[in-house]
Amino acid sequence: MNNSFGEILKKWRKTRRYSQLQMAEEVGISSRHISFLETGRSSPSDTIILKFGRFLQMPRQEINRALLVSGYAPVYRDTIAPDTDMKPIYFAIDKMLDDHMPFPAIVLDKEWDLVKANDSAKFLLEKIGFTKSVNFIECLYAEDPTTSKIVNWGETVSILLERLKYEIDLIGGSDSLEKREEKLRKHLQKNNIKQNLSYDQVAMNTQFDIDGEILSFFSVVSQFGAILDINVSEFKVELLFPLNEKTKEFYEKEKWR
Repeated sequence: MNNSFGEILKKWRKTRRYSQLQMAEEVGISSRHISFLETGRSSPSDTIILKFGRFLQMPRQEINRALLVSGYAPVYRDTIAPDTDMKPIYFAIDKMLDDHMPFPAIVLDKEWDLVKANDSAKFLLEKIGFTKSVNFIECLYAEDPTTSKIVNWGETVSILLERLKYEIDLIGGSDSLEKREEKLRKHLQKNNIKQNLSYDQVAMNTQFDIDGEILSFFSVVSQFGAILDINVSEFKVELLFPLNEKTKEFYEKEKWR
């Protein structure tokens, strides 16, 4: 782990693929000063740390760490459990899940652990056998693709792996996510499942076999960019929408209940 601001800055500059000169031009600080900051010859102000952190799109937790190792107080909250101030945020999350009924909606954290689910999603997760682990990725690499309730398992996993790679790059690496991504990738390769990726379709979809009925969904993912709390800002709300009339009718006629 990088233990100085200079090491943190250098890591994120390289992660975002900026040279010192390029970043200096973008941020409006001399490349010489950036070099001095990275080597520890100059000490950063808290204003500079925040400026670089936001420019490099560093996760809030990393910005807090950069401030702490430089002798400053962290600026972003790290709330473990809901408190009074967080009630409006959790209300918004619950409302999104409730308003999406009768269709499935879930909330995942940055590790892809299930945080919340509406009743429709709970039904779906139970039907496909995704209740043995709280982690969605672990559920995928623990099951046999040939007997999975996900009809287009190879296609779904291939798309998911692209999402995982993007998220890992965005947060500058994650040991836990990288291990899960590697396990899932090996599981896909080991089973030699046809991926059948087609970019001609309207939306990438996931198909589930629920009691003999094939239901097809696409998803819309929302994140909380304006939330300053570290944990909640990394939540993902995933809303599943029916991709055809058959799936829409299945839920509107409450066949899932």
